[in-house]
Amino acid sequence: MKYSFFSLPIKEWEVKQNQEVLGSIEKRYLKTSFPAVQLANRKMLLISNLSFSYSSVPGHLFRIYKRLSSHELFAKLWDNQIKEEDKRLLKNINLSLASGKFIAVVGRNGSGKSTIAKIVVNLLSNYEGQVIWSGKELQTISIKSFAQNVSYIPQSSIIYNDISLLDFIAIGFSPREGLLTKISQAEKERQIMHVLSELNLQKEVKKSLYTLSGGNKQKAIIARSIIQGAKIIVLDEPLNFLDIKNKILVLEYLKSLQVKYGTTIVMIHHDLDQVKDYLDEVVVVDSGFLTNHIRLEGSPRGELLSNL
Repeated sequence: MKYSFFSLPIKEWEVKQNQEVLGSIEKRYLKTSFPAVQLANRKMLLISNLSFSYSSVPGHLFRIYKRLSSHELFAKLWDNQIKEEDKRLLKNINLSLASGKFIAVVGRNGSGKSTIAKIVVNLLSNYEGQVIWSGKELQTISIKSFAQNVSYIPQSSIIYNDISLLDFIAIGFSPREGLLTKISQAEKERQIMHVLSELNLQKEVKKSLYTLSGGNKQKAIIARSIIQGAKIIVLDEPLNFLDIKNKILVLEYLKSLQVKYGTTIVMIHHDLDQVKDYLDEVVVVDSGFLTNHIRLEGSPRGELLSNL
C-alpha cells in the first residue's frame, strides 16, 4: 500500500480531493529520486509534530504538502515553562495538538493541566517558550480573530444570575457579529433552542439563571460556548456539578460536534475513566511535566490506556 501513510492526514477530505492530491503525488513525486519512504516519514513528522518546516520537501510538492497539513494544524507549545513565587509550575513542556480531534489533558490536582489550558487560550503571558497557532505566534493574533475561532470555559465561570437563560446564551453570538454582520433575533433563538434541546435545557429557556441548579448552570455555560461557533473549544473540568446522566449527555454532544463539524475539543479533566471512550488523544501531565501523549486512532485503545 504505497499511499497508506497519507490516509491519516487526508481521511476527512472528499473522495475527489483525495484522488486529486494522490494523483499529483503519483505523477510528480514518484518519478523523482526522492525516496517515498522518506516522504512518508517526513509527512508523518509534519502531521504528528505540527512542524511548519518544508525545507526537506521537493519544491514541486510544497503546495500539496501545504494543502494536506493545513487541515491538521492547531497549536504547538515549545519549551514552555512558567514560574510563580519561585515555584516552577510547568517544566519544559513540548506539546503538539492536532485539529479536529477530541483531546483530554489529564492529571492530578495541581499537576499543571489547567495552566497549559490558560497558555493555549492566551490567558497567561508570563511563560518562557513559544506558542504557535496555525503557523502564527499566539501573541500576534488579534483578540477578535481569536474569539471567533476559540471558545474557552474555565473551571469557575462568571454567571449573571439576574438574566434569563436565553439572554445569557445569546452573549455567545458577540464574536460572530460586527458592524456589517448581524444575526437576526429569530435566527439567534432558533440556534439557541437547538443547542438547548441537545443539552436537555429547552424547558428552562425563559427562567432566570438564579433559579437553575448547579448542573444546569454548568450546561448553560457550555451552551453559550457552543453558540459562539468556534472551531476550537477548550474546557477546564466542564463535568463538575453534573450527575452521571448529564456528564454522558455533554460528552455525547461534544463528540457529535467533533464528528459532524470537525470541531476541536480540548478537555482538561482529572478522571480519565470518565472520558476515555470519547477521545482521540490523551495528554498526561504530572508535577508540571508532560509525561505522556498518546494518539488513540488506529491503536489498541485499552492496551494503551492501561499503561497510563
